[in-house]
Amino acid sequence: MKGDREMAAPATPEASSPVIEPWNRPFRQRIPRPASASAGSPAPWSGLPICERRSIGLDRAVADLSELLLPVSREPEPRPQAAILVTLFERDGDALTALIRRPLSMASNPGDLAFPGGRLEPGENAAAAALREAEEEVGLRPETVSMLGRLPAVSRSRQSESVVPYVGVLAGEPSFRACPGEVDAIIEVALSDLAGEDSYWEEEWHVQGSGSRSLCFFAHQKALADEVIWGMTARVIRDLLSFVLLHERSGVS
Repeated sequence: MKGDREMAAPATPEASSPVIEPWNRPFRQRIPRPASASAGSPAPWSGLPICERRSIGLDRAVADLSELLLPVSREPEPRPQAAILVTLFERDGDALTALIRRPLSMASNPGDLAFPGGRLEPGENAAAAALREAEEEVGLRPETVSMLGRLPAVSRSRQSESVVPYVGVLAGEPSFRACPGEVDAIIEVALSDLAGEDSYWEEEWHVQGSGSRSLCFFAHQKALADEVIWGMTARVIRDLLSFVLLHERSGVS
């Protein structure tokens, strides 16, 4: 289902910055950007002709990812704290993925866009945790998901946690169902929109006493309206698109 984009007023960033041109406008999500933020690296795929990014079908995505993803049977080491599920499905020839918007009432990352997922339970493997959380949060039954593999683990810096993204292919268009209290909306977005011109940027955040860190962002006026994908979720999408567009694996874990 499509996300209800009228449930909350867009939040204004704490500091405006030329870093985010041409996206120097209010987004729904609150971005705690420090005034010292500076421009980061361009999109890894920025050198590709736009025609190579314009049409990313499911068959193309699956073929490229199958060669590069780490196998599901290979458990990540060390054991991660959490796992997420990156779904892929097709509509009108385009490969799409689904994100959830976290409710504003949540203590952690309120209002942010994320992939379905959560913490591992005692004795549970990471792939099972990703599937369980996806069923709880968006009503996706595990038997409808063909697990393709996993991306390299990413770090959720504020909690110092390791998170493993699994990629799952859906046969046909899914019928998602948002879990009340845990999911504010479900937003479906095409990979080709996220790979489009000016959809992606990076920022270097310089925080006194904490050093510098690089953050990833995605925005697309047609596909995402006033939403912005940032932080860990954006980094996972960057890795996914690098696999598909550049046939590159950025790391192994």
